[in-house]
Amino acid sequence: MGMPVKLLIVALTLVAVCKAQTVAYGHNDRYLLPDRKVTPGAINPKIVADPSGKSIIVNGVEANVCAKSFSSDPYKTSTEAMNHQVCEEYGVKGCPGAEKGQIDHLIPLQIGGADAINNLWWQPEPDHTVKAQVGGTLKDLICTGRISLQFAQQCMQHNWVNCMWATDSLKNCANCTLTVSPNIKTPR
Repeated sequence: MGMPVKLLIVALTLVAVCKAQTVAYGHNDRYLLPDRKVTPGAINPKIVADPSGKSIIVNGVEANVCAKSFSSDPYKTSTEAMNHQVCEEYGVKGCPGAEKGQIDHLIPLQIGGADAINNLWWQPEPDHTVKAQVGGTLKDLICTGRISLQFAQQCMQHNWVNCMWATDSLKNCANCTLTVSPNIKTPR
């Protein structure tokens, strides 16, 4: 009689373990990429980019990423429930307050990424710090008219690591252009 109960407990434990991590990180060189099925990326259609820096107000909030008064803060709307869902999907214990990483936006808010569950993922350090710098570089390139907002968003959505390499090259080349290529994974 005791045997069926033990089997049931083992079966429940296996289900719980399988549920704890339902994603598979991609990778490119030494950096991790989000699971594209869980975090495909999403944009906020209210955000625009006018390199002139002209103020564009939408629903009482600055919407031009190039305006001096632009802040991504009003666009941060994620909830604790959303954060816990991301942590559960990425199998991170102690999240969202866990050390060694944080919940991040695949397409950064500063370039019009949406604060939506399909744009959030758990990104470990030091990758998060590096990716944040890429978002800043993209914003600079957008606001100097070198690339479009849509291009920057697509670049991050497809593969933030390739986007990093491309923007690093573009910063130092006045006559270069960029195109978005498919998500390429390299072996570890």
